Amino acid sequence: LESASSVTQDDGECNIHPTFLSTSFMSPTSEVFVATIQSLRAKMKTTSNPSCQKEFIAKVMVPLCTSYMDALHETASSLRTILIAKRRVGSTTIPSDVDLQKNVVGWMEVIAGTHAAAVALFQEKEENDLHRVARSFTRLCNAMVDECTSSIVETILMERAKLAGYLMRCPFVLSSYDGHFGSSGGEGEEEEGGIIISPDFIESIQLVGIVVRLCDDVSEQMKVGMDDTVEKETDMYQGQQQHPHPHVLNLIQVGPQAIKSSLAKRLEEKMLEVALDVQGMTPEFGWRGAQQFHFDCMELASLFGVSTTATISSNGGGGGVKRSCLKEKDYFGCLLDAASLMAMKPEKFASLKEVLYKLVHPDGDMTTMAKEDDDNLQRQGLILHYDDFHADGTIMNEAQSMLLAKGLVYLDLDDAISIMNRRGL
Repeated sequence: LESASSVTQDDGECNIHPTFLSTSFMSPTSEVFVATIQSLRAKMKTTSNPSCQKEFIAKVMVPLCTSYMDALHETASSLRTILIAKRRVGSTTIPSDVDLQKNVVGWMEVIAGTHAAAVALFQEKEENDLHRVARSFTRLCNAMVDECTSSIVETILMERAKLAGYLMRCPFVLSSYDGHFGSSGGEGEEEEGGIIISPDFIESIQLVGIVVRLCDDVSEQMKVGMDDTVEKETDMYQGQQQHPHPHVLNLIQVGPQAIKSSLAKRLEEKMLEVALDVQGMTPEFGWRGAQQFHFDCMELASLFGVSTTATISSNGGGGGVKRSCLKEKDYFGCLLDAASLMAMKPEKFASLKEVLYKLVHPDGDMTTMAKEDDDNLQRQGLILHYDDFHADGTIMNEAQSMLLAKGLVYLDLDDAISIMNRRGL
């Protein structure tokens, strides 16, 4: 059990078994471990004495699992060291595309091997030491996924790919009422309607795209490999198709799917901190700035297979977003809802806010809610309070229904109220 992955560290570089993407989904060591567990289980069943079985598990199988777990942990630590190592490539310390892909493939291998070990150990019907070891493998697998995506987001993107600078600049862009699309300097990618991707966001988008496309490609190759195996077995068994067990496909896809899901979650959390003003940096924002932020969010979500169509323009048209069915999971649902509400057309936004206000103040005089000598309140107009909705369950449900009618499926009412109170009309 010298290595739990085909990834090795040689002079600071990441070496991947060349046939990994086409013929395998985890390292040979992991495959041997799973096969050995199955063999040991068969030997254990040769005796029906529970005490003998328990002793066999404690003295043979558990030590083997412990050694394998140590090898997995060592391999994961090596992968992280390689990933975050500062190796200058030209004028940047960001890993090259090839090195990044190789490292992520290594994470897929070790995650798949860890998950396969947990599945193999969970096959016993009765609770025993193997079940407890299996739960340890499951926790280790989750920790590996978190470590991989944390290194990518916190070190590669935030520290080296300008994502931290972009997030710090977002409050300034959002507070703009004059339409500061893109950045004040540098080159952006021109898009329809005059809005460009923020230049300091482009590098992060490109790196995320590399990782997500790799996850999708590996998953697709695994599906194709399984289909080829089924065809061959169909011929061998004289036309009787042998379908693989559904757990097999889940097993081999756990690496790329887990990395993709965790990466999406971490990036959504970063962007939501801006949208929901978690740090208190954007007490007020304008429609023009919100359009830019909305556009950037859609560009990020599109990398994960979220199909979005929008009509955003710099001359006041559009601002809405229509989301079709997501390919796999509801990636960025809350973020896109928040950004969509932030960038909603002024007339639609004002109408929604007014209707919500009338729910809790049916007889209120809305013209008195803004003070003429207070420019901030003048821009915000009506002020909504979540407690007014929370106090009445019926009103609460009606308000949620109104948000659903606008296509805001994932956004909580309190977050929607926070956004509406901070946006200027």
